Order: sequence, then C-alpha cells, then structure tokens
Amino acid sequence: MKIINKSNLPEPLFRAISLSCDAYAGKGEEKFASVTELFRPAFQQALYEKHYDTLEVDAKRRWHMFLGIIFHEALRKANNTVSGVIAEERLSIEIEGHRITGGFDHYEAEDIGIGYEEGILIDHKLTSGHKIIRLIENPNETWEWRWQLNAYALMLTRAGFPVHRIKSAAYAKDWSEMKEHRSGFPLFHEFEFLIEREEAVEAQCYEQIAKLKSERAHTFGRLPGEAYRECTPSERWEKPQAWAVIKQGNKRAVNGGVREDQDEAIGIAQRLTATTGKKHLVEYRQPARTRCDFYCDVRDHCSSYKSYLESTWRFQ
Repeated sequence: MKIINKSNLPEPLFRAISLSCDAYAGKGEEKFASVTELFRPAFQQALYEKHYDTLEVDAKRRWHMFLGIIFHEALRKANNTVSGVIAEERLSIEIEGHRITGGFDHYEAEDIGIGYEEGILIDHKLTSGHKIIRLIENPNETWEWRWQLNAYALMLTRAGFPVHRIKSAAYAKDWSEMKEHRSGFPLFHEFEFLIEREEAVEAQCYEQIAKLKSERAHTFGRLPGEAYRECTPSERWEKPQAWAVIKQGNKRAVNGGVREDQDEAIGIAQRLTATTGKKHLVEYRQPARTRCDFYCDVRDHCSSYKSYLESTWRFQ
C-alpha cells in the first residue's frame, strides 16, 4: 500500500503521516491474522489483502489514524515506565493451529496505589464524541471492542498475567469545554465488558478464522466474471433512508425525530409546530453505508459498493 498526497497536504505533514502509518508494530509478523484483522469484516480484510500491493490511499484519509498513533505513543511513553504497568506490548496465541497476534494498550500487573488496579486490561480508543454518545445509547455496537479485548485477555492469561477486568476507554478527539457546557459532550467514557470463558473466546476467534479463510479462498480464487461477496448491513454500518424532523433554522433533528416512515415524520413536525409555535420541517436523509463511504480503503475494488453508488447519489 502506498500513501499518496492527492489532497496536496503540506509536505512536512504528508511525510509525518506516511512514516507513522508505515511504523505498524506488527509489520512482518508471521501470523494468520492480528486481532484487529480477525474482527474486521472478513470480506473487507480479504479484499484488502488481495489489493494491498497496488492500493493507493490519500494521506488525508489517514488523518484520524495519524492522531490515534500520536495519542497511543504518548500514552505508552507516559505509562511504560510506571512500575507494574505494561503498555503497548504484543503477544500471540494459537487457535486450532492458527497464530493470532495482537498488541494490547494497557495492563496493570499490580496495584501500586490510587488510580491503579491489579489485573485490569484497558484498550484506549480515540474517537468522536458523537460516536461515544451513540455507543452509550446502543451498547450492542461495541461488539468488535468487546471481543478484541477478550482476545487480548486470553493472550495475557496464557502468558501468565491474570486479567480480572476489561474495558475500553473512549476519548473524544473533538471535545471542547464549550461543547461539554452546552450539551454534556463527554471527554471520555469507559465501556466495561464481561470477561468471557476461555472456551467462548476460542470459539468466537475460530468462528472469525473460518469466515476469513472462506473469504480469502473466494476472493483470491474466484473465477473471471464471478461476483465478489459483500459485507453484511451491520458490518457496513448501514442506515436506511429516513425522514428527520428539524426545527427551522437548526441542523440537527429533534430528539426522537428521525423516522423511516415519511408520514409519521410529517405528523411529528405538524404537532411540534402547533404546540411550540415554532415551524418544524421534514428533511429526507438518503440511505448510507458509513463504513464504506468514509472508512474503507478498498471500496473502489468492491462491486457491491459500485452498485450502491450507481443506485443512488452519494457523497464521494
């Protein structure tokens, strides 16, 4: 994969992004997959591997990853010198003959005082405040985070480091004091997960291994003209078409004002206009594949995404 400067970023920033993205700690490992790769959509991962050598990605699309790398490196430097803390280290396990590798963020091997806890494993996430709010409201969407942490916990346990608690600490990269004051916008939120039994973690990992093996075989071995498979709607972070009720002059929908039924949205807008004296409008929102539109490097090689673009106008 090659990072290119299609957006004409300043050269010093472009070089920094290019070098940081090339400094992946697990580069060159002998493995079936990393934990991150294993819990990524299997079709997306197989397509990424197939086109990796010829893939070109605009540096601008690596901006958030770049911030995340800086963030994690700062945490590593701050905590790796603390007695009893292990930060940003890599381990591996064998699952049915398949080597799975992974780098965990933060593990506390002993209780060394206030703010520390023996046996706790923390995964740091730098994300948007709106995503944090959405995950608080929809905890089922933390599926990938939960199983990634359980896989790291299994690695640590088998290496002789018992894990008693696991959690993802999500930090809002777009936080500001003004946003917090106006709307309770969080700087961070901790999502704690149940530590699954070892057999359950192994079974979940093997299920993902089987999916990835199948997608690799199909993606690399498909016949000319044979269609690719595709990600599931949940893997694409798909949203159906909807109608949003918005107070005139505002940009965001009112609470509970996004509806898949147009008539229902119109009824809400009419009632709010009548009861508040403020005009409310109904705005159409197109169906969206958020992961495909903004977070997939191989979307241009995906026949499903091409069909999706042809069927409806989309932001590009």
